Parts: sequence; structure tokens; C-alpha cells
Amino acid sequence: MEDDHTLGQIQSLLIYSEGLARQALGKVCKQSIVEEVVHQLVLIVAKSFTPTLLESAIPGETQRTLQTAVQLLSASNFFTVILRLLGSTNDQVCPIRTAR
Repeated sequence: MEDDHTLGQIQSLLIYSEGLARQALGKVCKQSIVEEVVHQLVLIVAKSFTPTLLESAIPGETQRTLQTAVQLLSASNFFTVILRLLGSTNDQVCPIRTAR
């Protein structure tokens, strides 16, 4: 029961975050903040593919929020985030690094 409540809170936060990002579309946004938000959302997406969370709406909500947040990035800052992720030692984000 508590897990359902926690998942509901996470889902609500993601929906709220996506709404805020949608309101910011077309406006000037501080790119360093958007970069960090996108980076963290990518990490959350990677972690949301667990058997428990796959049964919830969390993976879909996280992906929608990420898609909206990415639209706030300039092209060069998008690639900055990609480079940070590729340089990550987090196996959930970059499993190819461990496949050697």
C-alpha cells in the first residue's frame, strides 16, 4: 500500500515536471539547469525499467517528461549531456562499457 502511494507521488511529480517544462517551451531557460534536469531524467529512465516499475505508469511518464525537457536544450547543450552520459561509469546508463 505504501509502495502504491510512493509510486503515485513519483508519477504526480513527473506529470507536474512535464507541465512546467511544457510551459517553458519557446522561452529562454538557463541551460545548465536544463542540462542537469535532462541528465537526471535519463538516469531515472534507465532505473525505471525494473519489473515492479514496468507494471506502473512511471516509465512512460518519465520518458514523456524527458522528451519535453530535451526540447528546452540547445543543440550544443544536448550533445554536452550525451557526452556526460557516455562518459558515465553507471552501468545502467551505459551498459556497453561493461560488455568488453
